[in-house]
Amino acid sequence: MLPYTIKITFHMEFSLKVNSKIKVVNMKRPLFLFILMFLLLLIVNFTTPAKTLIGKGHSSINLTKITSEIEIHVEDELIVSIIIENNGEDAIHNLILKDSKPAEFDLVNGSLTANWTVLEGHESLIHEYRLLAKEKGKFTLEKANVTYAKGEVVESNEVEIRVREKTWKPPEGTIEATLPIFLGVYILPICGIIIGFVLTKLRS
Repeated sequence: MLPYTIKITFHMEFSLKVNSKIKVVNMKRPLFLFILMFLLLLIVNFTTPAKTLIGKGHSSINLTKITSEIEIHVEDELIVSIIIENNGEDAIHNLILKDSKPAEFDLVNGSLTANWTVLEGHESLIHEYRLLAKEKGKFTLEKANVTYAKGEVVESNEVEIRVREKTWKPPEGTIEATLPIFLGVYILPICGIIIGFVLTKLRS
């Protein structure tokens, strides 16, 4: 026979029978709720399937986005480069690159998507395209991503770009464009000669 028995009643009490002595202990409601929540957490933890972790820290791929400039003017072009590095020993297959651009930029060369059959271990790829800024302001080039293997995904960093108002430049061949050259080559030397002639006359 067991040395003790446990009996739980509906009045939140239990009795312990030890050496023929019975003690009645009131169970506090907060303690009961704590035990109940702990048991529920254990059940959820053991019955919920584990999620597949996806990202740079769980793959052998590094994805980096860089730009030729971080500050440009309206109607300037911007080169965007995406570097894909395989830092692992094994080859990675079926890589699909997807990127996006702000609406305030036009894609003038290249593509926002690309794919490769294989990327060998300790090798890298570079994908480039060109954007044309249409409006001034501060813009974020969002994260690019590469899908590979069995649907694993790795993301790049974001890049902040500042676009300023276009600076006016006179067209080549116009008076505004040639005036500084004209002044420097012709007018200033003539003025110097005249001033020298006047000073010579004044001294004589």
